[in-house]
Amino acid sequence: MVNYEIKPTFDNLKNSILQDMVGRNEAIAKFIEFLDATNQNTAIALDDTWGNGKTFFVKQTQLVIQS
Repeated sequence: MVNYEIKPTFDNLKNSILQDMVGRNEAIAKFIEFLDATNQNTAIALDDTWGNGKTFFVKQTQLVIQS
């Protein structure tokens, strides 16, 4: 099996957002809207199988928020 893992480096995160490589920009925007609408402490679970990009998604979101 070929591994197509993209490491969550700053450049990879930035380029993935600028180019919307995997079509997640809309999901990132909606997730940020959800976070902004939350008025209290909230636990959030991202549920998916191993290797489907949960950490990368969170790091992309973090980069957008911090920009």
